[in-house]
Amino acid sequence: MRLLVLAIVVLVGAIFLGIEIQKDPGSVVIQIRGMEIQASVALMAVAMLVGFVAFYLLVRVGLSILHMPRSLSKYRKHRARQALNKGMAELAQGHWIKAQKLLNKASNCEETATLGYLGSAQAAQQLGNNSHRDRYLKLAQQSDSESSIVVGVTEAQILIANQQLDQAARLLNQLYRDDPKNTLILRLLKECYLESHAWEDLAALMPELEKRGVVSKSEAIHLERDIYAQVLAKAAHTGNDSRALDTAWKEVPFELRRDKQTLALYVRYLLEHGEGARPEVILRNKIRQEWDDDLVLLYGTVDGGSPPQQLASAERWIKRHSDSAALYLTLGRLALRNHLWSKARTYLERSIELDARPETYMLLGKLLEQTGDNAIAGECFRKGLGITVGSPSGARTDRNQVARFPSLSPPLGCHFCR
Repeated sequence: MRLLVLAIVVLVGAIFLGIEIQKDPGSVVIQIRGMEIQASVALMAVAMLVGFVAFYLLVRVGLSILHMPRSLSKYRKHRARQALNKGMAELAQGHWIKAQKLLNKASNCEETATLGYLGSAQAAQQLGNNSHRDRYLKLAQQSDSESSIVVGVTEAQILIANQQLDQAARLLNQLYRDDPKNTLILRLLKECYLESHAWEDLAALMPELEKRGVVSKSEAIHLERDIYAQVLAKAAHTGNDSRALDTAWKEVPFELRRDKQTLALYVRYLLEHGEGARPEVILRNKIRQEWDDDLVLLYGTVDGGSPPQQLASAERWIKRHSDSAALYLTLGRLALRNHLWSKARTYLERSIELDARPETYMLLGKLLEQTGDNAIAGECFRKGLGITVGSPSGARTDRNQVARFPSLSPPLGCHFCR
C-alpha cells in the first residue's frame, strides 16, 4: 500500500515536472578544461537518472558477489537442517535406509554433522552394519570434540542394544567420571548392570541413583530388595558353609535387613547350609518385634535344636494372636516334632477352622494316615487338593466337621518325628 502511494506521488511529480519543463525547456552548460557540453534540462535529468540507476545496479551486483559465500553457507545450513529433521523423523519411524541417506546429507554441514553422524550410526546399528556404525561414531567424535558426552551416551545405548554389556559398562563408567550428575548416564548404568546381573556394582550405585532422582524412594526399596536377593543367592552358593553368606548379609543396608522378605530369604539360605539355632533366634526376635504370618510359618520349619523350648516360645504368642491360622499351623508342626500327637491334632484343626489351607489339610492327612485312619486321611487330602485346584468341595471345613476326626494315638515310626 505504501509503495503504491509512493509510486502515485512520483508519477504525479514527474508529470508536473514534465509540464513545467515543456513550458521552459532551459539548458545546462558544463565546461571542463575548455570543453563545453550543453544540453537541455530534460536530457540532463534523464542522463543523471540513468547514471544513478546504473551506479545502483553496479553496487548491488558487487555486494551480491561479495556476500555470495555467506549466502551459499546459509543455504547449505538450511538444507542440512531440513535433511536432519527429515532423517530423524524417518529414524523414529523405523525407515533405516532412508534415514541413513538423509542423515548422511545432514553430516555434510558442520552445524549438523555430529547429530547426523549419530543418527546414521543408529540406523547402521539397526541394519546390522557394525563397521559403518563404528565409522559414524568415530566421525561424530571427530566432528566436535566438545560433544564427547553425547557421542559416548549414543555409543553406550547402541552397545547395550547389541548386548555388548561389558563394553557399555566401561564406557558409561568413564562418562560418569566426566559428568557424575548426568541422570541419563546413571539411568543407562542402571540398565546395563541389571542386564549383566552386576548386582554388587548396582548396589554401590543405588545411593547416587536415589540422590539424583533416577529412582524414587519406593522404586529404590523394591530395586534394592531384588539386588540384595541376588547378592545373597550368589553368596549362599559360594563355598560349603555360610561364611560368604554372612559376609554378604553384613553388606545389606540396615533398613533392608529389617525387611521381612529379605530376612526370610537370609534365614532360608542359612537353613540350606544346615543351620538351625541361628535362624530360630533370628526369626523369634523378629516375630516378637513385628508380627508376620509368613515368618511364623517359616519358624515352624526351623529346627532350633530344642523342640520343647521352641514350642513353648511359639505357644506364648497365642495370647496376642489367637486368630492366626499361620500360628496354629506352626504350633501343629512343632507339636509333631515334640511327639505331642493329640496337641498337634488340636492345633491343626484349629488352624483349619480359622483358614483352611492346603498344606494344613495335607499335614493333618499325613498324621491321620500314620495312625491308620486312611478314610479320614483321604478326606483331608481331597479337601486340600480341592483348595489347591479351586474346587467347591475344598471349601473351608466347619467346626463340627473337623471335630469328627478321631483322637490320635502315637503312631509308630512317624516320619514327622525324625
